[in-house]
Amino acid sequence: MAIHYNSFYHFWLVVMVTCSALGLAYHGELFCVHLLHIVVMFDLLTRVIKGATANRGQLLVIIPFALFIIYIYSMIYFLVARTMFNSDLGEYCSSLFECFTTAMRYSLRNSNGGHNYSWTNKRAFNDIWLRIAIDSTFWLFYSIIGLKVVTALVLDGFTSQKKLRETSLEDMNSVCSVCGLTKDRLAAKGLRYEEHIKHEHNLWSYINLFYYLYTTKKRSSIEEDVWMKFNFRGRNKVADFLPRETSLSWKRAVQKGDEMLKKSINRDFL
Repeated sequence: MAIHYNSFYHFWLVVMVTCSALGLAYHGELFCVHLLHIVVMFDLLTRVIKGATANRGQLLVIIPFALFIIYIYSMIYFLVARTMFNSDLGEYCSSLFECFTTAMRYSLRNSNGGHNYSWTNKRAFNDIWLRIAIDSTFWLFYSIIGLKVVTALVLDGFTSQKKLRETSLEDMNSVCSVCGLTKDRLAAKGLRYEEHIKHEHNLWSYINLFYYLYTTKKRSSIEEDVWMKFNFRGRNKVADFLPRETSLSWKRAVQKGDEMLKKSINRDFL
């Protein structure tokens, strides 16, 4: 059977094997990477990661937005208040690049608003309004708009993943995996959903059929079997022979209902 390497899990296995090989060569330092495999082992952690990265496209857009805000304030610091930085405390702003690096470093730190620089030569009362203007606007654009949007996207991802999981669990308990008939539609025809998925459309029976059709090399003389093999091994490997919203008992129930409807019409109008 062909194996298609099209998921992140296969890439992660390659990373683990690579770290194992490098760990043997470098005294086992890279063996610590294997501790991250706990995420794969526990379904709860996997769902947390999926929820946090569900809106990864929108989250990636926020990154340049945050960098643009930091760059704009780095330009303000460089043109207006570069002398306020204290290089002894790791605050460098002798060039625009240094201002940007310092602003980005302080933007990643927890603060009550703004960057909380030393303001070495901006400690007079008249300088308070400049500090208020810079810190408050940065807090508004970066902390509130930027970070809150990220939080909202992450929460929205968790909500969407929860709804998807609930929908999947509901479909597993109320929709036939083979034909797609729902429990309500079967009940409307007087059919039991449990009997339908256990005897008529048993999922494991179809899995065994798929395995047989995929692995057998001996051609059968039965026309229906050859037709199913042709459809199953087609270009898109679509099993066209699968029933679509129908079954033997469903057909009998529909036929019985049609006959009863005809008898009722004949009795009432003829």
